Amino acid sequence: EREVSLRDLRFSHDVISPKWRRGTPHEGFSLESLVKDLDAGHINPFRASFLKLAVSTFDGADVSMNNRRLWAMQQHQLHMEEAMRRGQPFCAHVLTDCPGVLAQGYLPAGIGDRVRVLYVGTEEGDIGWVFAVHTSEDRCGCQGWMKQSAITVEVHLMVLDYDLDPVTAKFVMSYSTQNQGKEVQFAD
Repeated sequence: EREVSLRDLRFSHDVISPKWRRGTPHEGFSLESLVKDLDAGHINPFRASFLKLAVSTFDGADVSMNNRRLWAMQQHQLHMEEAMRRGQPFCAHVLTDCPGVLAQGYLPAGIGDRVRVLYVGTEEGDIGWVFAVHTSEDRCGCQGWMKQSAITVEVHLMVLDYDLDPVTAKFVMSYSTQNQGKEVQFAD
């Protein structure tokens, strides 16, 4: 098990189903249902065990064996980036411990905590700062200022390395992707 950035993962197929199949928490629902849960902060991709993707290394790239989950998390990543650009509320993960300024008005947070950013500083004096609220149950409602550099709009998640022998890996990637796993489309 190891931590990776979502940006470093590739798909193992060109085409995926737009609905979840049996055996998943979202069985029968559209992939958008997981995206909505991620966007709302109901699911933390770093801590949710069902979002630990099985990956295999092929030609130096981490390739996901869980293409629908990867797609849903990529959409979540795009939604977070768009919200940040527009100055809209969005959920983010804390990259560094911020016990820092324990003075009133500042938000103490730890690595991996999930916060909902309510305001991105745009005025003189608050550029580089965000006003956020904890989304975890134990600290729900705790809010305050924190450095923008302490959070990320880049999704990080835990992956499980899945060893494929070189022949199987080459077969899977050669016959199931046309674009080195960088894009995916929905099946009809």
